[in-house]
Amino acid sequence: MTCIKIKLLEGGENRYLVSLTSSDGKFESCDRSMPPLPSELKSSLKTWRQGYYELDGVRKVMTRLSPKSVAHCCKSDDTKDVKKLLNQWLNTDEDKEWRSLRDELISRLTQLKASGQELRLFIDAENLDLQRLPWQEWDLLKSRFYKAGIGVRIRGDGDVKPF
Repeated sequence: MTCIKIKLLEGGENRYLVSLTSSDGKFESCDRSMPPLPSELKSSLKTWRQGYYELDGVRKVMTRLSPKSVAHCCKSDDTKDVKKLLNQWLNTDEDKEWRSLRDELISRLTQLKASGQELRLFIDAENLDLQRLPWQEWDLLKSRFYKAGIGVRIRGDGDVKPF
């Protein structure tokens, strides 16, 4: 099993530094940059999360519920906006550096898929907004690599062994 890792770090000039590596060392590391999160996506993500956090009282351990119906925590439009804006940002062809890294990611995942290996994608982001994005909603992953397992590293004080 090979894990492809996308590491996103804060870069200069309002960009993220992106590194693409694989756990088995069969692929060379690929380093590029990508544009920052668009302000519209940040705003939509915040609105979407606020709807979710309104349920904090419901999720308390001591609360016992007897549900009579299903209620969605977020407005459908908020969810659609986040998905749409996320895909516009990740699928842009205007940024050559990001496009070349995305093409490399597609190539690597395609090779792994063709070899019959289980696909694993690991997102390692230091920025909280990037950690909170619904990466599983990226059209690229949903349509071409829908069986890929996706993990996101939430940075904390604990030690994590690099691969």
